[in-house]
Amino acid sequence: MNLIPCSKDCRYQQDGYCARTDAAVTGARVDGCCYYQPANRR
Repeated sequence: MNLIPCSKDCRYQQDGYCARTDAAVTGARVDGCCYYQPANRR
């Protein structure tokens, strides 16, 4: 388990940490995070 702090509105943010399980880079860099993907909020 990786403990990467995250406070962004990201689909992988869970309880203040990044919950992404693979290492594929999305290409979008937001505040230094290359895994950021906007959360799908309804």
